[in-house]
Parts: sequence; C-alpha cells; structure tokens
Amino acid sequence: MNHYKAFACVLLLASLFIFSCGDDDPPFPTELTTYHFTGRINGDSLIYLEDGTDLNGSGFFSDKDSSRVGDDCFVTYEAQFRNLTGGTAGVYFTFNKFFEGPDCSLEPANFRTFFQLGDYDFIRNELAKGVIFQWVDGSQVIWSSQAGPQNNAIFSIETAESVPNDPNFGFSRHQVTGSLSCRLYNDNGDFVDLQNGQFSVYVVSYDW
Repeated sequence: MNHYKAFACVLLLASLFIFSCGDDDPPFPTELTTYHFTGRINGDSLIYLEDGTDLNGSGFFSDKDSSRVGDDCFVTYEAQFRNLTGGTAGVYFTFNKFFEGPDCSLEPANFRTFFQLGDYDFIRNELAKGVIFQWVDGSQVIWSSQAGPQNNAIFSIETAESVPNDPNFGFSRHQVTGSLSCRLYNDNGDFVDLQNGQFSVYVVSYDW
C-alpha cells in the first residue's frame, strides 16, 4: 500500500469513529406522520407519532370541554398523544378558553377562527386564555408547564388550516402546527426543560 492509500484509509477510519461517537440520542425521523410531536427533555429526544409506530406506542386523540363563568361560556380544546400500552397521555396540549361567548352553541360555527398565528402565553391561572403543556414520563410522573414559573418560554402557532372531518364521528377538525420551549414541573417542584418542541396536531369541534 502506498502512502496516499494509507493516508486515505486513516481518514476514513477517523471519520467513522467521529460519527459513531456523537450524540447517543436517535435523530428525529426524516419523515414524520401527519400528526406528531418531537422535542428534547433535558437533551434527550422525545418523539410521539399518531399511528403508534414509534417506541412510545402512541396514538393521537382530541376533544373539547366547556365551562361557564357567570354569564359567559368558555371552551377549551385538548390534543394528546397517548401511550396505548398504559392508556396514559404521553404529551398533552390544552388550548385553554380559546372560545368565550354568551352561548356555547355559537362555538362550532366559529371555532376555526380561534387559532390565530402567533405567540401564546403559558398559563397558570385556569381562568385565563392560553396554553398548558404536560408530559407523562416512563414512571407515570406528570410534568406540567402550569405548575411553576416560565422564563423565556415560547409557544407559537405557525400554521392553522381546515382538514377533513373525523371519519368515524364527523367532528370538524382544524390542524395546528408550531413550536414550543418551556420548563415543566412535577408535584415535588422538580423541573425539566423542554427544548426545540415541534408539533402538528388537530383540534375538534361538534354541536352540543
């Protein structure tokens, strides 16, 4: 082997060693399902997909809830990637009180207008309009954005558009995509940092 070939072999071996000794976390899939969540918790990758093909065995679910405060009706929308093996939510989005009006029956016809593009606050007061994000870890511990203060946290809706009605129940669906970063707390006051969150979910509405 001449000197040039030997040098090339050394470079090849060095490059293989460098790439094999990088971050132990698997990269995010290059082709995600239509509805998904990816992010990092204290640097470790977290991936949830709608069809359960990921290691978390997750499925996607969405619903809404209404409440009354005085004469006003409020509607909250929920979207979650649930662990199918244990029935517990893996990640849980709450779009809190995105509708407010005198009559809950006015909500279904207008709900596609409630998810405007832009930044939204993480809330601690459930009477406020805003977002709550939760993650349930492998030990079934709940970590929530609502349980502690947020500094430099971001929740941004980047696209929002109509998608076909739910094929099984006929619910109206509205797809929402965006990004988020925040601090999550458990009941003991411990915290973890969610970074580089990216999501594609849908919210639903139906006649009361």
